[in-house]
Amino acid sequence: MRSTLALWVLFGQTGSALAEPAWRKVADGLEYRPGWVQNKPQQLLHLVRLQPQKMELRVLKPGGGLPKQRSQEYLKQSGALAVFNGGYFDTGDQVLGLLYAGHWVQSKPAGGSAFGGVFSLIGDKPSLHPIFQISEEEYQGLRNAPDLRFMMQCGPRLLADGQPVAGLEKTFSRRTALAYDEQGRLILLASAPAYGLSFSQLQAYLRDQLKVKWALNLDGGSSTQCSVKGRVDNPGYSPVPYALGVFAR
Repeated sequence: MRSTLALWVLFGQTGSALAEPAWRKVADGLEYRPGWVQNKPQQLLHLVRLQPQKMELRVLKPGGGLPKQRSQEYLKQSGALAVFNGGYFDTGDQVLGLLYAGHWVQSKPAGGSAFGGVFSLIGDKPSLHPIFQISEEEYQGLRNAPDLRFMMQCGPRLLADGQPVAGLEKTFSRRTALAYDEQGRLILLASAPAYGLSFSQLQAYLRDQLKVKWALNLDGGSSTQCSVKGRVDNPGYSPVPYALGVFAR
């Protein structure tokens, strides 16, 4: 698998602005490419784009009795096409916030600004809602939809109908995010080990370069990591107690 350094060499690490690389097919319905914030290869992200009609998200847990694993270990163990770290967890490695992937991994919602968004995939249609601002009827409708395929509560929301969500903290960190475009394709991204960015930088990238309107922040910092079969291994600083795996349906 290509390392982050190899990707910089492959696509040319320079100080000047360059167009981002094209999407490359991993499998039918799944693509991968690097992303360059402000079109600079040294400001590196890793992205996958998947079609819900052909791909699904599953929750992966560690094997062999281990409490945590890294993305490359989840990838090898599960046979997934791609693996990204997911949402938040507590000091006991228990999932925080709603999480559904064919079954409820965590059915109890979490409170606080870090859990202000709920992403759902109902049938092949993705949506992102401000969980503390929707009605109880709408909330129960999402949870109990008969064709609910995936749901994750996390935050903060980054984009809402193309507009950056205001009032986010200004710290710099590694980031992981989940978004979707106007064609309903899901996008997962994770920043490279050497590169941290602010929420405002990530919001600008998602809106202006990636051209998406809806995006949700996932767990970042030392948890940020991803592995894409045959393409890249983007290591995290810490193993995580669960991950999101991309599989063919």
